[in-house]
Amino acid sequence: MGCWCDTTKAETAEAIETDKKCIAKATADIEQATGAKAAAKTAKAELEERIAKDTQDLETATEMRAKELAAFTEETKEMVQAIGALKSAITVLKKHQSFLQTDSKFKSVRDTLMSNMELFDRRHLGEISGQQKRALSKFLQQPSFSAYR
Repeated sequence: MGCWCDTTKAETAEAIETDKKCIAKATADIEQATGAKAAAKTAKAELEERIAKDTQDLETATEMRAKELAAFTEETKEMVQAIGALKSAITVLKKHQSFLQTDSKFKSVRDTLMSNMELFDRRHLGEISGQQKRALSKFLQQPSFSAYR
């Protein structure tokens, strides 16, 4: 009987030692998994925050682009009207070659040109050189032919 007790005692001690090692390894694995879970949770929170910020930025950019499109569309309409007015002025000038000989016609053409040039200058800053603006301004400020009679 002494042999069976010694053998069983040794086997039991070895099994206990093996189980303690297994428990220690399982505990380490659990702690590692807990750390990985916490890191993943933190990363998830950061990504959700980043997604929310990016979504807000996208909405802001979309609103801004919609406003810019509306402004561009309005500007385009105004420019088309200005071009139409200039075309009409050219048509009138072609039909009436003596347009500068009457004050009312000259004043009408001058006013149309001045208002359209101001509109064009505001919308397209820098597209007309300073020299071109001065030449046109000088031309439009000249008196009509009736002043020379």
